[in-house]
This record gives sequence, C-alpha cells and structure tokens, in this order.
Amino acid sequence: MASGSTPPHKASSSIGLRPLLNRMTTPSIAQADPADQIRQRGLMLLILFLLPLVGLQMIVLHEASGNAHTLIPTILGLLITFFALRRGQLHLGSWLLTGVLWLTTLFIHLLRASDIGVISYIMMLQFPFLSLLVAQALLRTRWLVALLVITIAHQLTLTIPVGGILGRSDLLNLTVACIVLSTLGTFAILNGTIQRARSLTEDALRASESRLRALSDHNVMGILLMRLNDGQILYANATCHKLLGYPPDGLLEPGALSNVMARDVRLQVADTLRTQGQIELMEVEASRRDGSPVWLNVSLSRRMLNGEEIIVGTAFDISARKSAEVALTESERRYGDLLNSIDGVVWMCRADNFQTMFMTRQVEQVTGYRMERFYKDSGLWRSLVHPEDRPTMLSIAKDAIARNTGFQREYRMVAADGRIVWLRDIVSLDTVNNVKILRGLSINITESRQAQEAERAQYRLNDALRDTAVTINQTLDLNEVMRRILDQTYRVIPCEAADIILLEGDDGHVLEARGYTEFNHDEDLRRFTFNIRNMPTFQTMLRTGKSLRIDNTETHPMWRFHEATAWIGSTLGAPIQLDGETIGFLNVTSRRTNAFSDAQATTLETFANQVAIAIRNARLYEQVLRDAEELEVQVQQRTAELLLERQRIAAMLDSTGEGIFYTEGTEIRYVNQAMCTLTGYSMDDLIGAPASILSSGDDLETVSILDEIVNEISVNNLWRGDLRLKRKDGSRFFAGLTVARVGTETSVVRAVSVMRDISKIRALQQQQSNLVAFASHELRTPITNLKTRLYLLRRKPEQLEAHLEVLEQVTERMRRLVEDLLNISRLERGVIPLQPTMLDIDHEVRSVVDIQRPEAERKGLTLRYEAPGQRTFVEADSERLAQVITNLVTNAINYTPPQGSVTVRVLCPPDEEMVTVEVADTGVGIAPEHLPYIFQPFYRVVSHVEGTGLGLSIARQIIAMHGGELTVNSKPGEGSVFTLRLRRLLAQPEKVADRNGRPSDVGAEEDII
Repeated sequence: MASGSTPPHKASSSIGLRPLLNRMTTPSIAQADPADQIRQRGLMLLILFLLPLVGLQMIVLHEASGNAHTLIPTILGLLITFFALRRGQLHLGSWLLTGVLWLTTLFIHLLRASDIGVISYIMMLQFPFLSLLVAQALLRTRWLVALLVITIAHQLTLTIPVGGILGRSDLLNLTVACIVLSTLGTFAILNGTIQRARSLTEDALRASESRLRALSDHNVMGILLMRLNDGQILYANATCHKLLGYPPDGLLEPGALSNVMARDVRLQVADTLRTQGQIELMEVEASRRDGSPVWLNVSLSRRMLNGEEIIVGTAFDISARKSAEVALTESERRYGDLLNSIDGVVWMCRADNFQTMFMTRQVEQVTGYRMERFYKDSGLWRSLVHPEDRPTMLSIAKDAIARNTGFQREYRMVAADGRIVWLRDIVSLDTVNNVKILRGLSINITESRQAQEAERAQYRLNDALRDTAVTINQTLDLNEVMRRILDQTYRVIPCEAADIILLEGDDGHVLEARGYTEFNHDEDLRRFTFNIRNMPTFQTMLRTGKSLRIDNTETHPMWRFHEATAWIGSTLGAPIQLDGETIGFLNVTSRRTNAFSDAQATTLETFANQVAIAIRNARLYEQVLRDAEELEVQVQQRTAELLLERQRIAAMLDSTGEGIFYTEGTEIRYVNQAMCTLTGYSMDDLIGAPASILSSGDDLETVSILDEIVNEISVNNLWRGDLRLKRKDGSRFFAGLTVARVGTETSVVRAVSVMRDISKIRALQQQQSNLVAFASHELRTPITNLKTRLYLLRRKPEQLEAHLEVLEQVTERMRRLVEDLLNISRLERGVIPLQPTMLDIDHEVRSVVDIQRPEAERKGLTLRYEAPGQRTFVEADSERLAQVITNLVTNAINYTPPQGSVTVRVLCPPDEEMVTVEVADTGVGIAPEHLPYIFQPFYRVVSHVEGTGLGLSIARQIIAMHGGELTVNSKPGEGSVFTLRLRRLLAQPEKVADRNGRPSDVGAEEDII
C-alpha cells in the first residue's frame, strides 16, 4: 500500500461517530496523490463541522432579528462544495469553500444594510477570518494576499449603528461562542490536515529519493551534478565513479574535474554551454584515475538549483566503439592503399541504369576527368567509349547481364585531351538486395597495345623487306621487281595508289603504278611524261634528298593541280637515290587528308632504297650482289633489333602480370582470382597463410629468397626478381615477381605483389639461344668456303670454272638454309597460302618414288612402292604434298645403310575416312629419348648425314595446314616408320589435277611400276 493512502474501512454493525464521519468524508472519486487525498478529506470534515455551527447561528439571528435567511446561501454553498469535493474536484472545492465563507459577510451586509446589529457584525467578521484560514492553508500566497486586502477594505466600509439594540446577552454570548468554536475548529482541522499531508509528503519524498538513488547508482550511464562557475562536482553516481576508476565520493573532492578532463576540453564544454545552454551527445576523451584514457559520450544541460547555476550531465562509455572505429578506419585505409596500388580503375555500378556507385581515383589519370563527374553523370563513361567500340561493348554488357555472368573485353576510350586509351575490362556480376551490381577492374593497356601494333608493323616491314630482298636476288627483271616492291609497299603503308617514277635528265616517267585503275588512269600514267622543273614537290625532294609529305593537297603551296590527280587528298614521296644521285621517286597517295605519318615516311624511304638496289641490280650485277649482302646485314640487324624490341615488350607485359596479392609481414591478407588460377590454391587456402606456402619445404633457396624480399623492401621499398614456385598440385613454375611496399609508418611490412608465370618465356629464351647457335654453326662453314675460294680466285684466276662451281654449291647450300628458315617463319605466320586441288594420292606418291629411285639405286638400296587397292582422292596442295613426301623418302634413303630397303605404301581401307602414307626403312633408327623432339626446328640426331634439322618441322606444319597429322615410330637398329594421314574424299570427281595443274580423267589407266 502506498504511504499516506487511506486504509480501507471495515464494515461495523455498531453506529458510532468516527465510523460515520469516515463514511461521510470518503470521496467517491479519490485523488491519485495521497497528500491530496488528506486535503480532500480534511475539507469535507471541515464542511461537516461548519454546517451545524452555521445552523446554530441561523437560530441566533432568528432570535435576535428574525433574519436567519441571510445564512441560507452559506448553507447551500457549503453543501455544493461538499459534493464537489466528494466527486474528487479538490481544486474547485478549495475555491468554492473560500468564496462561500467570504461571500457570507457580503450576504449579511446586503440583507441587513438598513439595520445591522452587533451579532450580525460579529458574524461579518467571523466568516472572512475563516475564509482567510482556508485560503492560507490551501491556496497560493498571491491569492491569499489579494483576499486579505479585499477583506480589510470591505470591513472598513462597515459601520456599527449607534444606539443599536445589542440584543440579549445570552444570544451574544452564544454567537461569540459559535465564532470562537468555529475559528478554533477550523484552525484545528486545517492544521491537522496540513501536518498529516506534510508528513505523508515527506515520507513519499524520502522514498522517492531512495528509489532515485538506487536507480541512479544502478544506471548504466554515469550521472553527475557540478557547479558551472568553478566546476566543483556536487554529485556523481556509482556508475560514474566506477567508469572513471574513483572510490565512492572520490569525484566530490575539489579539483577532481581537472584530473578527469584536459583543460582545452573543459574550455570547449564551457563555451558550448554558455552559448547553447546544453550539449547533446558530445564525444569527449577523459582520463581515469590511473591515467588511462576513456572515451565518453556526454550530454550536459544548465539548470538553476537554489539560486545557483549547475550542470546536469550524463556520460556513457564508448571506448569499445571508438576502438572499433579506429580499427575500421585502419582497415579502410589499408583497403584504399590496396586499391590505389592496383594499376587500373576499380569501379562498381548498377546493372539496370549503369549508375556509378564506387570508383577509384585512377580514373582521373586514365580519362582526364574528375572522379566526381562519373558519380553525377551515369552516362559519362559510356560516352567516352570509342564510337566504333561502343555498340559492341553495350551488346556484350547487356548480354552478360541477361545471362547473369561476368565478361572480359578490350576496347578504346577517348580521353579528355583527345588521346586514345586502350582498356581491358574484367567485370563480374553480383546481386545485392535484389539489385544487380556490376563490379569491374579497368586496366590501362595502351602501352602494351601500342607495343603490339609497333611489333606487328615491324614484323610486316621485316617480312616485306625480306621478301623484297629475295625478289631482288632471284630475278633481274626490273619490271617484275618493281611490281613486287609496290606490292610490299601496299602491305606496309595503307594507301589507295602507289607509283615509281624514274628520271631521265629533267624528264620523269612512270615505270610502275598500282591502284590507279579505279580512277581510269592506270594506262595513262604509264605513258605519262613530265618535266620535273615544273613540279615543286619533286624539285624539293631532288634538292633535299629527303621524303616529302603533303597532308592536304588543296591547301599545300607546292601541290600543282592536274586533272589526272584531282582525287588525291594527301601524298607521300621518297627520292630513289643511287650513289648519292636521285634517279627517281617512290610515291604513295590517298584520297583522305592526313593519311600518312613520319614513321611511314621513314618506311617509304626504306622501300625507295630497295628500288634503288633493284635498279642497281639490273645495271650492274656484281654491284647488286654487294648491295644484297649489305641489305642482308641490314635485315639481320633489323631482325636483331626487332628481337630485342620484342624482348622489351615481353618484359613490359610481364611486369604488369596477372596474379596480385597483399601481405602484412609474411602473412597473405588478400589475393585476386588470377592468383588462385595461377597457383591452383583457393582464396581460403591463401588468405591467412604465410607467403612460404608457394614454396616447397625442401626448396631452401626459395625460402631464403622470400626472407630476403622482406628485408629488401623494408629498406628500398621495392623488389623485382624471379622465383621458382610450387602450385597446389605440386607442379613447379617460374614466376616473375614485383613486390612494392605500401606505407612505411608501421613496423609491420605491408606489400603489394604482382606475379606472372614466366616459364614459357624461359623456354622461348632457350629456343632463341638454340637458333643463334644453329645459325652460327651452319653459316660458319659456307662463309669459310666463300672466303677461301675468293682468296684462290685472286691467286689462281685460271681455275675460274672450278672456283665458280664451288661457289655455286656453297651459295646453293646457303640458299636452301635461308629458304628453310623462311619457310618455317612463313608457315608459322600463315604467309604461304595453300592451293588445294583434288589429287589422286597414288599418282602423287608414285611420282615422288620414281624421282627418288635413281638416288636409292646409287646408294645400293631397294626402293619399293605398294599402291592402294583402289583409286583414292584427297584435297591437297600438290606442290606442298610432294615436298613432304620427298622429304620423308629422302630422309629414309639418307639414314639407311647400303643393302637396306625403303618401302613406301599407301593404305586406304574402305571403312576409314583417312588415307595413310607410310615411309618405312631398315636404317639406323631413332633412340627413344630423341623421338619427342624430332619434329622441333633445328633438332638433329647426331649422325654422319648432313642437314639443317628443319625438314621434318616444315613437313609437320604443312600436313597440319591440310588438317592431317605426321607421326613416327622407330627403334634403334631396326629402322623407322613415318606415317602421314590425310582426310579422304569419299565422292570421286570426274577430273583431277595432275602435277602441272592440268585436269585428267579419273578413269584413265596408268602404268604401275
């Protein structure tokens, strides 16, 4: 039961005064506050006390003057007030009781104004006094003062009639007794009510303070009160003491606040409170009693207490959250460092509208646009894609989104300064909250693409120069040489037309032209002769000896308009110089303006030199030979330069790598998918594992190098090198590794590493080394023979025929070597085209056997041919097929000792789709360790037979181009069997081509040898 509440009354059969009063003063609607309940019952008791006294006074007035009706309003007012209090209206009842008692005086005065007696006057003094007692006990002070002033003013207006009848003394005495009794009773009742309510209020206050103290001390937040002027802490709960590490009441000591908060923090808090009046959720760093820091979330407000400004504050410990925020900030910084160290743009966008959600700063270096523009304009990236690549990129992206897969694509982008940037996009598709998200890495591959284009251009130039050199050495037909030079010029320099002009004095005439047929000027140009004195362009090249480029014929001052060349938009010309004298010009033209570059001008000058060499070859054969030799040297130099450039490009591409991983110390913290693909490990295997997981336990050298890498980047911040590492499946590979340190402010060495597989590069280096060794070995002997014969030619000119025969043999051997090398290169690049026709395989093989039969007989061998049981046809290039079969038969003859045999057979079972040609011998055979490498270029088994080691490699490539296969089976001492398989034509044609390309009837009979 709440303190001060009225106890329930027990039912009693006896009727007494106290039970009756209790029942009468029990309100039907009680107050919620126990003190108000006491006041409510006290007022009701007072009214019950006053009612009989007022009734008695009515009797006195009736006896004295017969005016008892003057107190009827008082009786009615008391009853109305009683019932208002009984219904719980304490505030209204207090005002009604005060007003009823005071207005009684006014009623008596108004109703007895003509004749007021002593009794009435005394009553007029009684009721205001009672009203003041009620007001003093229940109402506020200002209302009490106002009522007192009104009462005094009213009483001063009253006068006692002189000579009035005092009335009987017993009535006066009774009136005075009633007044004294009512006054004392009212005072006693009101005083008792006030004392009981005060006692009840004090008990409730003490209980409330006790509950508040328990609530405060057990609150998870620290609560404190302190003075604003000096910062003295007046109160701090137990949580606050525990939070700051102080004993109970330790914070109440003077100056405790200065130990908790630094001076600048206190000043900041004080200034904020003075200007704003309160602080909500301010993060403050404080100090515990032992000096350790603690972060608090503080709320403060200013209040007035006993005329003094105080600060009411709450504090909550947020140290754990601040530690988490610091850790999160550090993690974000590490993630940012990792993203910024990647050579590419990491981005994320919505798949439905391509709205940018995330993008790294590298986009500014790639595109030249601020990163913020991509967040504002979702179509900016798409608009920067090259117009030629944009439809394809959009189609690929939409198709990947529809199929819910990622994609990779290389495309061009136009940067802000107009430069073309090549990008490789690696994009994955993810779904977050039912929204498809594209995540991508855009790698800038501009340098590698430019290097590839330069390499391809260099290859084309090298091939064109090589083919031109071969043409010059093969024929002295000047027109044929010029036509081939123009063809090669077309391959290297894109243009619409080209021509070669030779000078005869001041006149020039077109020796050869290409591309003018479209403009109906091909024949006219060949008959066209002009005077170069009237042509400023040719005069300039004649004077300077340099090439001349005209980017726009309409605006260039040197260009002269001619109807035959009106279609030309730009032109490039180079002088053809021989022995320092300009003998002609090589020109290329285009209908477009700005079609040619400085690099192409240099290339055209090279072709002009080739033309000069060809002309010299036609004029003076011996001089051409010397020029050809010099050209060969130049070609070799250019080839060496190309090889060196290719190695540089390869090194550049390898440095970008594909596998990326991030380490802290020796622990791997991040890897990309390419790293997993490269090593065979999953991300779960690698993340958290030491970097030494990539080396086997017995590879002490690799483990030692990994330790050296950590020490190296600790000092120099960068390490590059090669390592021999181990995949998850145990296989080994060589890796090129670039390790860059990220940041230097922590003791833990953090690094981003880029790894690539360079095992194939090492194998290629070995193959290149074999090529150099082979070329050096094969060319040494012919060159020595050449020098010897040249020396003997000068000493013994009378033996010219013998010397020339040897020189011819040596030259032929060198020619075959060069031709084999060229064939290898052409076959690998697909330069040599096949001209397949329908061939009778029996006829083709039999022809080769017939040609080689004399050589076999000369060596004392038996050469057999086993024809198929039926005529069988294949679709193949006759010349190349004969080259392959000739190579196999020749090898069998060369490697078979006398009295041996070579058997050539053609097998074509009816139920098989392939035709098989076998060349079997009884020669020395091939050891098992050589069989895997027998078809590789330059590989030769040590023997007495001379050769280049290229024939079998060329043969296998030719058969592969036909869609067939070439294999070998051999045992040492028992011989070898080379098997050639080609696809068979099931339908027999009416006519097939013979060796000379002429059609022949399928049904014609042939002699079988």
